[in-house]
Amino acid sequence: MEFALDAKNKHGGRREGAGRPAIGETRKVSITLPSDVWKKIDSMKGDFSYSAFFRAIILSSDYDWRD
Repeated sequence: MEFALDAKNKHGGRREGAGRPAIGETRKVSITLPSDVWKKIDSMKGDFSYSAFFRAIILSSDYDWRD
């Protein structure tokens, strides 16, 4: 049995215009909160991810974040 070690895969990889459109800049953060606050967040967020939950709260607030 022979294997082509130098063969390039012609499928997949980065392509312009492919993938999910970006909705903004991604930054990784850690938030330390009391356990009872995390329990409340977990009960409120439902099936949303933490990032989607916090994004919705921040962008729906009265504060003008784009200033």
